[in-house]
Amino acid sequence: MKSSIELTQDIKSFMTERGADLVGIAPMERFVECPDETKPQAYMPGAKSVISVGMNLANGVCDVWGEYTKEGKSISPYFSTDTVSRISRRHA
Repeated sequence: MKSSIELTQDIKSFMTERGADLVGIAPMERFVECPDETKPQAYMPGAKSVISVGMNLANGVCDVWGEYTKEGKSISPYFSTDTVSRISRRHA
C-alpha cells in the first residue's frame, strides 16, 4: 500500500501531466473555520481531503471581462462554470 506522500505525488503528477498548472491537497481539518455552507463536508460528507486544481488563464481572457475595482466584485460570476465543469469531469 502506498504512503500518503506517494499518493499525493501520484495525484499531483497525474493532474499536471494533463494540463493543471497547480495542484494542492489539504486535509478536511484545514476547513474547520470556514462558514458551514462553504465547507467541503457540505458537498462530500465522507471525503478525507480536498484536491484543488489551478489553471492559468491567459491575460487576454481576463481582459474580456474588464476591470473590477469595486470592493467585493470579482470576475468569478462571469467565468464559464461549464468550462470548469468540463475540465473537472475530464480529470475526475
